[in-house]
Amino acid sequence: VGLRTVERLSVVCEGNPKVGLAVLTHLLNQKSTIGSGERGSLRTLMANRIVATLDSEAIVGYVEYLQQVFTVPGRARGREGVADPRHVANVSEKSVEKQRAWAVDQMIRVARFGQLPITDELTTGVLRFVAMQAAFSDVRDAKAPAPPLTAATRDYCALALVNLVGELSRQAEPSRAKTAEPDEQTGTARGAAGRARDGTAWATAALALVADKAPRGAKVVLHGFGETRAVLGEMLGELRAMAKQAGKLTGGAAQRVQALELLLGNVCVAAAFAANPQTQAEYLEVAPEVRECYRRLAGKAGDGPEPVEVLTDILLSLLTRESSALRRLCDQTFVPFAEVMTAPAVDAIVDVLRAREGGSEGVEVEPEALDDDAMDVDMSDASDVSDAEPEAPEIDEELRRRIEEALGSEGDAGEASASGEEETFDDEQMKVFDDKLAEIFRHKKQQKTWVRELKLSFVNFKLRVLDLADVFLARQGDSALGVRVVAALVDLVHATQRSTRSRVVHDRAAAILGSRLAKVPAGADTDAALELLRTAHARARQAADRRELDTLGSVAAYAARAALDSGSAVEPVQALYAESARDFMARKASQLQVGFFRASLERLRADQLHMLWAVARDTLEQFGHPLRAVNVYRQVQAFALADAVAATAGRADAGALGSGARELLAALRGALLATLEFAVADANRNAATGKLLLDASRLREIVNSALQVVRRVGRSGAFGEAMAVLAPDAAWTQAVEALQTSDKLASPVIKNLARRLVDLTK
Repeated sequence: VGLRTVERLSVVCEGNPKVGLAVLTHLLNQKSTIGSGERGSLRTLMANRIVATLDSEAIVGYVEYLQQVFTVPGRARGREGVADPRHVANVSEKSVEKQRAWAVDQMIRVARFGQLPITDELTTGVLRFVAMQAAFSDVRDAKAPAPPLTAATRDYCALALVNLVGELSRQAEPSRAKTAEPDEQTGTARGAAGRARDGTAWATAALALVADKAPRGAKVVLHGFGETRAVLGEMLGELRAMAKQAGKLTGGAAQRVQALELLLGNVCVAAAFAANPQTQAEYLEVAPEVRECYRRLAGKAGDGPEPVEVLTDILLSLLTRESSALRRLCDQTFVPFAEVMTAPAVDAIVDVLRAREGGSEGVEVEPEALDDDAMDVDMSDASDVSDAEPEAPEIDEELRRRIEEALGSEGDAGEASASGEEETFDDEQMKVFDDKLAEIFRHKKQQKTWVRELKLSFVNFKLRVLDLADVFLARQGDSALGVRVVAALVDLVHATQRSTRSRVVHDRAAAILGSRLAKVPAGADTDAALELLRTAHARARQAADRRELDTLGSVAAYAARAALDSGSAVEPVQALYAESARDFMARKASQLQVGFFRASLERLRADQLHMLWAVARDTLEQFGHPLRAVNVYRQVQAFALADAVAATAGRADAGALGSGARELLAALRGALLATLEFAVADANRNAATGKLLLDASRLREIVNSALQVVRRVGRSGAFGEAMAVLAPDAAWTQAVEALQTSDKLASPVIKNLARRLVDLTK
């Protein structure tokens, strides 16, 4: 049904471009899709078909139609969905505002939809039109809106303009890049993100519409423009100077100046079109700080913090603002500065990630209340985390005091209670008391609302700062400063794992750790890396679930490699892995698995693997023998660990490993021999239940792992001499023959395994 609907709509849209664009902009506003198998969503399919039929002329005509709807709303629509010349009488003011808001929304969706063949002239026209409606009245050369614009409509246009400028500043604009002419000097297409083909930033162009000379006869109606015009004009000049400076630079230096230009332009646009005086004042405070950052970047300022340190403080401040356009721009601005991050700048981000919210337990946040950007987190495993036990409710002494004041019992209540007398109120006194009591509870309810909003803001703020941490690790994963960020993320994941309210923060931080640790930090602080490694091992032993264990395994591999690469830390690193192996084997409640160790085996260099070979050898010697591990399953895992280690035999450095392969095989042979002897002995039976302690299935796992170890080491070729320790002797032959004839383990599988054990060297 959906595909047939797409077919019929496509036919209609091909015959009338205006209808096609109306359907397209409606589709762009839908947040959900209906799946249609391998063809993708119906929305995407429909949008692609419409885009394929449109040209620049049709888009310009549709935008002109929308401007007519905005200027003279209340028009009836004909059967084809286009404006009819007849007017509808008695249209309410609310209806007019809705039509104008719809027209503005449609124009903006067209202007920012990168797949359409949009020209810079059309985008400039949309910017100018929306800015004129938000900022000016009585423009001589423009048709006056009828009826006149209300203050609400102007504020809506102002907000829409700020969002459009922010969207254009972040767009890659592939349609413009395809049609752009190549630059004469670089040979690359002009029309980069956030800029027109002539290199002008869209934010600068929007600010120039109001900060430069106003249109002839126009009256500026922006809030507080008289006080802000001088500052905005000064910043506009600074923006143009920054654009010239960026043109003289190349590579990362040019990108950093351009990023600051876009940020400053967007801040100034937000200040110019802000409806709230306090919000406007806050943005006007940020603008000089961005300018100071640029001057430090250009070497025009004296001694002081590095430009990236100033910028980090600015971005953290902007992430607390209400403007979603500016918040999203922060990540883009941060990207070119990631490669020049300093320790103070990283610490500013880390401090936010480590910040704890006081008294925040027990408040739940609905997913709908969170930022849209935060909702790309997988919430399918939310049920795996148990909530903390509820605390006993505390007595609200402030509420009790205010109720006593309302009762007028500051000094008399105790005396009346002691004498057993009851105080009575007449109707008038009772009404006064009821009013006071209602006011008290209204105030209490408002306080709870404020607290909840504050906690929600704290969660959203951390999500935004996590985006900066993600950008840094994605761009500079090999930076020595990355260890600090990873350590903060590990602490954040641990602190939020049992909080329902902070579940999205937990999942976002865990996702970063799971995807951004592929690179190896160079020159990291050894002590910091070892501390991170200790934390990862300690928490892995008590991991809440398999996903957390996998994450901590990746962190441990990252930290171990950083510590080993930065200095001679072999002994402390090996000691930590040996301690975790002992915990895994000897403590029943340990949550470790072999996969935790396998992550490190995959990350370490060939000349660093020898320490994990030694850990596997010691584990077999201590816990590979029967009844030494906490249970039979853990004994099986001792052999599985040896198998995981032996899988690296093909790339391990033979010189660094030395006699490690021979020692591992010797420990394997000893543990396996003891296991075979125990399997057929009378001791292999539970005295209470009569069941085998080591049954056929567990024995099969042990033997298969042991054979796999032998096979892996034997195939490597570099450890041929080590295989000699596996040569059978009288004890070995006797144990294998006993297994073959045993009635306890009389299964074809065991008999087959026994035949393969006759001579391990073969």
